[in-house]
Amino acid sequence: MIRLIDRIEPYVKRQYTTSIAIRLAQPDDRERIIRLIDTVAGERRYLQTDHFHSTSIWEQALREGANIRDGLLLLLTETRGRAVGYARLTTDWDHPQKRFAGNIGIALLSPYRSQGIGTALLHELIEFAPRFGFQTLTAHILATNTRSLCLFRRFDFAPASTRNIYLAFAGCETQEITVELALPQEK
Repeated sequence: MIRLIDRIEPYVKRQYTTSIAIRLAQPDDRERIIRLIDTVAGERRYLQTDHFHSTSIWEQALREGANIRDGLLLLLTETRGRAVGYARLTTDWDHPQKRFAGNIGIALLSPYRSQGIGTALLHELIEFAPRFGFQTLTAHILATNTRSLCLFRRFDFAPASTRNIYLAFAGCETQEITVELALPQEK
């Protein structure tokens, strides 16, 4: 399993395999990350959108990569200079615990799935979460994304809620499952 450094800054690039590296996203990665999101979203299966939507949280993540005060971390997975995945950790403002709950998002290009990269990314986000003051982690997953649901289950995330959502790009409703993990509290 990949072990990243204990501190976020300076964040050193770590090799996952001889050709896959995971590192902190930098401002000049912006367009590559947006293209990656557009590609995964274009599959119309794994994300709740069919293309990147700019939000204040995404803009901050793309600009800063990490911000402990705001509970923000964006990791980039790349091979030979090509962005092939990302992992995002942000404050889950919809959660009752607000600032003490972090929300996770992970996406990988199709050829890089089922190789353990998502597992390594999730492991790193769980490891970093307490440094941001998070006590709980959540992920909002489409019910049709069985790979993602299985991945989060392996890390002991449990279903916390289910809701129907409307996917405008598909013109239909589907279910979103929110999974949750209570983090061990430091003494």
